[in-house]
Amino acid sequence: MRYINIKNLKEGMIVAEDITTENNNIPLVKRNSILTGNVINSLNNFNIRGLYIDDAISKNIEIKSNIPETLQSKTVSALKNLNFEGVIDSAKEIVDSYIYLSNISFDKIDNNRNMYEHSLNVCEFSVAVGKMLGYNREKLISLAVSSLLHDVGKVCIDKNLFDKINFSKFISDKLKVDKENENYHYYMHPAYGHNIVNNINGISAHVKAAILEHHENEDGTGFPLGLKSDEINEYAKIIHVCETYDNLLSKYCPSEALEFLMGGSGTKFNYEIVKIFSKNIPIYPKGVTVILSNGFKGIVFENNKDNPLRQKLLLEPTGQIYDLMMPILKNVTIVKIDGYDNNLDEMSLKCK
Repeated sequence: MRYINIKNLKEGMIVAEDITTENNNIPLVKRNSILTGNVINSLNNFNIRGLYIDDAISKNIEIKSNIPETLQSKTVSALKNLNFEGVIDSAKEIVDSYIYLSNISFDKIDNNRNMYEHSLNVCEFSVAVGKMLGYNREKLISLAVSSLLHDVGKVCIDKNLFDKINFSKFISDKLKVDKENENYHYYMHPAYGHNIVNNINGISAHVKAAILEHHENEDGTGFPLGLKSDEINEYAKIIHVCETYDNLLSKYCPSEALEFLMGGSGTKFNYEIVKIFSKNIPIYPKGVTVILSNGFKGIVFENNKDNPLRQKLLLEPTGQIYDLMMPILKNVTIVKIDGYDNNLDEMSLKCK
């Protein structure tokens, strides 16, 4: 199968996976459906940014998730229902999956964009980073719980639960968010999240601190506490990198999102964590169509871990294998992923 940006969908394409919306478990589009103009319009209306299709040229491209769909569904359900015991159980299962996973791949592009699936994505990215940092199982589970719950404070915003917020004096005295700011509640969501989990059994102080501090920047310009570098919880530093990347993917391609992280290393983000994170992320995921400097288009068939800029491609429309590692192609480069037209100037203004 292959990934097609919403801008490039055409009538007659065959959908490779069910597409569901945030508030409905019934698929908006079912697997093996044939796209029509009306269906494509519906996808646009629901802000679906792209989807996987099946066709002859991409039949040998296999793209898998790192954890089973059943575990994904179970985790999202626990998050939606604020079932903290269920979240902790899911965190343990996710960690155990990653501990024994020999080949971690983040080629799969998530089609659905909501808070709960975002949190699951951030958890998977974070656990992969923690594994590379040599965390033991106990620390990986704490990191997984922290990342699954990092945005739980947004529940207060969505449901207008501000009357239920009761900060301790310790937290109140440390907050540095201007109440007159029009985005006050957004900047406060880490503190709201800390408040929600503060009295939950089984959630450690370290996890609570990670939820509170996941938007703090290395240079002290973050929120809601304005902490700097060594003052920031170690899990929070990992989550900050991972959640920023996943948020950027709602509009930008992986190469642009990684470039933003690298540009913010040392100021917004911890340099070492960005470096480790980037080793797990394919610049050009399997199944995406790329445009080459010689004008050709190709679908990424295989990534090269030793040289992440030199992929093995399937040329369109013939399916001919085009290996960028071949000496004869040394001057051919990938220009961009087809369908993405945004740029980093916009990103620097919109990414918080």
